[in-house]
Amino acid sequence: MGRFEFDSTHPYLSGNFKPMRFEGEAPFLEIEGELPADFTGVFYLNGSCPQFPPSSKRYHWFAGDGKVHAYYFRGDSVVDYATRWVRTENFELERRAQRSLFGNKKYGALTEIDPSVRHIRPQLANTNVVFHGGRLLALEDGIAPIELDPWSLETRGSHRFDGRLDSAMTAHVHTDPGTGEMIGFGRQLGGSGSPTMSHQVVNSEGVMTHNEPFESPYCALLHDFAISEDYVAYPLGPAILDPTRPAQGKPVLQWEPHRPAYLGILSRKGPTYSPRWLPMDPCFMWHTLNMYQEDRSLHIDLVRYKNLPGYDTGRDVRSADNPEEYAGRLVRWSVNLDAPTDEVTEHVLDDLISEFPRIDERSMGQKHRHAFFLCLDGKTGASRHWDAAAHLDLQTGRRTLYDPGAQSFVSEGVFAPRVGSTEEGDGYYMVPVYHEDQKRSEVVLLSATDFEAGPIARVKLPFRQNPTFHANFCAGLTQPEDAA
Repeated sequence: MGRFEFDSTHPYLSGNFKPMRFEGEAPFLEIEGELPADFTGVFYLNGSCPQFPPSSKRYHWFAGDGKVHAYYFRGDSVVDYATRWVRTENFELERRAQRSLFGNKKYGALTEIDPSVRHIRPQLANTNVVFHGGRLLALEDGIAPIELDPWSLETRGSHRFDGRLDSAMTAHVHTDPGTGEMIGFGRQLGGSGSPTMSHQVVNSEGVMTHNEPFESPYCALLHDFAISEDYVAYPLGPAILDPTRPAQGKPVLQWEPHRPAYLGILSRKGPTYSPRWLPMDPCFMWHTLNMYQEDRSLHIDLVRYKNLPGYDTGRDVRSADNPEEYAGRLVRWSVNLDAPTDEVTEHVLDDLISEFPRIDERSMGQKHRHAFFLCLDGKTGASRHWDAAAHLDLQTGRRTLYDPGAQSFVSEGVFAPRVGSTEEGDGYYMVPVYHEDQKRSEVVLLSATDFEAGPIARVKLPFRQNPTFHANFCAGLTQPEDAA
């Protein structure tokens, strides 16, 4: 292969995963259907796109450079698009070297990392992108947020909240709609492999008000958590991070099912911040949907796996010998805070294989009715894509699907409120779609509670967009005149 040629046989470097290595803008996108005239805001997405062919044969999608996309909904059916890489220190070092230096980034063995950069902590910034306190932040679990310009997407640099953040911040921060606070957590505060974590709070103005350390049962891959009005919950599975393994040529991450899983419950009110850890049978969680309180009970909705899916073994739901072991399903965990035992009960909410659950964010931390997620509906095709999007009415139990068609696949979608609405679910579901047969992507706008009615509008890119991890819609966000 040529110096800058990607391996066309690698599942995460071919098809729509083949990196779209360009930065730029596409103004005045074609729209099929009709956008609401008053629909304004920005749809931000973040995903993985390596700028150079990875030096590791074990490359995984999670290990690519962060690349942010933005759809600027300017009203009157005008939508502009932009995309840029997040320029971390790792990115700039590789750009100067004109080659991959970090192997499989933080998931690979030490021998896969160029000796010249082994002393540098891997940085990706490829997982999420949020707008809070007037700042656009690219997030990944292992680093501090990277600030971007909201309109040009140019990188401004690491953001540590005026020095108050002394660790990484999770990619899955959650905002309390009542207080405007952004809640997060940090891991490995005592160094690589440390079980010390932190409870992080950033107020609505973007000022960090809490960064409280606490101990967890072990150092594990904890990717997401949940908040309610008074509590924080940490679903910790035995996906153990051990920094001594790479020196032995082994991945730092390993599934250890002889250990229990835990659900950590922490009070947001203080005055001390030390979770109560409830032991559970081994299981794994990538993403939560929401958590809410009923009297003295907590209910946490999340996608639960029996085993660790994905990159440590190469197994996933469509290739594993026992696919049920690697299938994620939406469940509800319930905890009675006054019970004398540490029991966590589980109720399955839906039987579809699912991931990337989202709610109407205005109901974050409160009892919710509507759940949105991606799922597998049984189509044949690229095995590492999601086939359809689903809406589940938790009050009636009715589930409806949006199927984008044969050879078409979806990335995480988000809820966007209708202008002036206050009722949960009154709005739209925005979902990125890739059409394999056309080699083209688009954003589809659906009625949030009526998927069966089909698209209200399609915002069409004249090219394909790589699959993205997480996205957020900033309703009503408009570009200041001096930033144009």
